[in-house]
Amino acid sequence: MNAFGHSVSRRRFIRLATVGGGVLASGLLAACSNTPTGDGSPSIKILYPVQGAHVDGTRVSIQAEVKNWQLVKANQPAQPSQGHLHLFIDVPASSVAVGQVIPTDKPQQYVHMGAPPFGSRTIELAPGVHTVTVVMGDSLHGMLDNPAPASVTFVVG
Repeated sequence: MNAFGHSVSRRRFIRLATVGGGVLASGLLAACSNTPTGDGSPSIKILYPVQGAHVDGTRVSIQAEVKNWQLVKANQPAQPSQGHLHLFIDVPASSVAVGQVIPTDKPQQYVHMGAPPFGSRTIELAPGVHTVTVVMGDSLHGMLDNPAPASVTFVVG
């Protein structure tokens, strides 16, 4: 007898337990995977340097992770959910309006990442405190607001 006063055969109990365990396990595996599950919202995360880090030397590797968005080479035909990253050095994301072209003539402020490796760049920074903001641009360098920009502030030198 079960808790509800019904008789359940051993074979049926094992079958139900196996099915239930499989459903639970598949849910846990989906929760741990990096593939989009559910909302699929695009996002940018800065992996290195971390907030408040002290970086030795003036050559700094910036590493970012993008989810639910395809990073592609610059100057390709524009496609939904595709683009490339840009680093804004000590200037806020709001310095370029959404839809406007990210400047290509100010490499000390705007670093284009439209070629491999798409998620990382090593840049030269003067000693001191710096804020780097990673933003998404379309294939023609137009500023996008989705995925939302990510920023990190750290000390060089």
